[in-house]
Amino acid sequence: MKSLIFGIVCCLPILVIGQIKLINIDLTNPDTSLLYGRTENRLTLVGQNNWTGIRVTSSKKSQIDIQKNSFISILPAINEGVDTLRLFKGSKLLLSRGYRIVKLSDPIAQLAFTSDTIITKNRILANPFVTSKFPNSLYNNKIVVKSFECLVIKRNGEKKVFSATGNKLSEGMINAIKNLSSLDELVFDNIKAGISPVFRPKALPSFKVKIQ
Repeated sequence: MKSLIFGIVCCLPILVIGQIKLINIDLTNPDTSLLYGRTENRLTLVGQNNWTGIRVTSSKKSQIDIQKNSFISILPAINEGVDTLRLFKGSKLLLSRGYRIVKLSDPIAQLAFTSDTIITKNRILANPFVTSKFPNSLYNNKIVVKSFECLVIKRNGEKKVFSATGNKLSEGMINAIKNLSSLDELVFDNIKAGISPVFRPKALPSFKVKIQ
């Protein structure tokens, strides 16, 4: 999916006067001509130290907010399409660049920095964190898990629920995991994440893993 996105956006038109570059610092590949729809995209200037008189226009009437000497916030008004951004210093055009706008996937949670559904105890104990990401996207903004619950289900039917504040497994969770056997399950639910500055805090989908 990432390579497909890159292949689509690399053919969009770019007009540059001088050595000015406009890069998207919220992408894993900042130079890609890509914006995520209805989401804040932070762009910054390369090759221009003096931001006095800088202004940006959008062919699709995207919301634009310039934080001087820091970044340019672009909030596309649409989820899909093409937007042309034009960068001016006063009345002089410095850059014109086409951007593909695509819809950003919903964030998901994962255990031990992997979306695998079968995980070894050693991996969990070495990486005792519940984290989140935007799957199949280049979006690189940080999502911080604030709290979650973990239901431990043993093959003999025994169940126990633990709660944690933050993104790290609680001491009770870790002790319970140490005593699990192959095919025992962990169900993570009531996952709350603080996603800033893109979204307000929101609940993430629950997920389940089995012990290998």
